[in-house]
Amino acid sequence: MKYLYELFKEMYYRELERKDRTNARIMYPTTIVVVLSGIIGYYISNFKFVGFDFYTTVFIITTGVMFFAICWAIYCLIRANFNYGYGYVSSANKIAEDVSDYHAYFEQRGEDNIDEKTDLKIQNRLINQFVDASAVNWENNNRKHKFIHRCNIGIIIALVALLTSFPFFCVIKNFTSGSG
Repeated sequence: MKYLYELFKEMYYRELERKDRTNARIMYPTTIVVVLSGIIGYYISNFKFVGFDFYTTVFIITTGVMFFAICWAIYCLIRANFNYGYGYVSSANKIAEDVSDYHAYFEQRGEDNIDEKTDLKIQNRLINQFVDASAVNWENNNRKHKFIHRCNIGIIIALVALLTSFPFFCVIKNFTSGSG
């Protein structure tokens, strides 16, 4: 029984550590999305439409792709960061209260080995809490990882669109600044 207790306790704490690492991983994609959003803002404020030609068409399409990829990344970041109810074991006060209740229950029944039976009940209860909380936390962590992965895909698409649109933006900017 001690082995199971230690096993499920370790699983519980591993999922909580995984949660902390996952929450820390959200910082980098968030920073990149903010920078990419700033670049789109720069594009919009400095783009002068003079008519449709090859450069303008490619620029508008690639900037549109970048915009939608950033929107997708923002959506995934929001989904990865909010609305997760993690499971936890009872507080120390609640466990101490349960120990007292079990102890009183076994005394009232006149049973022998009250401390051992109380310890066994508390250990079983904690094992159940570790198992339940670990299952919930594992599911939440996996869901968060999926959304972070999808966010990263959106960021990669936006970066490719940025690299594709930048030369066209430079050509359009040079053309409009030279003729105006």
